[in-house]
Amino acid sequence: MSSYLDFEGVYDSQKRYIVFNWSEENFTQHFGQEASYNDNNVVMTKPAYDLTIKAGEMREMGHFEALTCTKHFVNREILKTAEGKEGKEKERIEMSAGNKDVRKPFEDKTLQELVPGAESPFMKEMRETIRKEEIAKLNKKEEKAEKVEVKKEDKKEEKKTKEFAE
Repeated sequence: MSSYLDFEGVYDSQKRYIVFNWSEENFTQHFGQEASYNDNNVVMTKPAYDLTIKAGEMREMGHFEALTCTKHFVNREILKTAEGKEGKEKERIEMSAGNKDVRKPFEDKTLQELVPGAESPFMKEMRETIRKEEIAKLNKKEEKAEKVEVKKEDKKEEKKTKEFAE
């Protein structure tokens, strides 16, 4: 089982990821000021900024941002499970935040790489939403059709009973 904590090497600026905040709270990650060095001069390339992912939101990010957000988000969620516990149990949960086997299910739920040619999670979610809406529409139409048929049958029965009632 490999974890995203295993990452070594250079971040690939071409890779794109979807980060999903599946918790009920917003998540904010602070990124410090980035600098590029040119001989003896330091040239600032990007100021410090905060990146917020709202509860239930999916956000597309680059390699560095995605892995950093995932790492801190998973830490927060694992530590949340320790709240309310006491003694050894709380300590065991807090220590497990660095265990790759414990982190992996959280990371898999949070981070997904966008692969060229494959359907993105945005599209999957949109298709599922449209599918549910269409099924709901069909169910409403079927219910209306059943009500209309019942009303027609009731009227026919009423006519028959009136004809022979005399």
